[in-house]
Amino acid sequence: MLKIVVYAGWAFSQNFYKQKLYKKIGYKSVKDLIDNWANDHTKKNENEKKFISNSSLRSINSPYGHCAANPGNDKNFEKELDKNIRKLLN
Repeated sequence: MLKIVVYAGWAFSQNFYKQKLYKKIGYKSVKDLIDNWANDHTKKNENEKKFISNSSLRSINSPYGHCAANPGNDKNFEKELDKNIRKLLN
């Protein structure tokens, strides 16, 4: 969920939220917007996975959202990434 919040922050400006412009595009609240975004991204990732043989989808939750991949931000992300890369290469 937190990575979706980061994307939502990048996609729309601060004024978009302050002026409640999300209501103009059909959402009752910021939570509705983010929940919908999260569901759409999850479905998109699941769908893309179907086209890659022998693939798996492994989400890593982080309070840093998308920026968890920046070196040094989230040690747990780095551990999970390393673990998944080792599994891929074995």
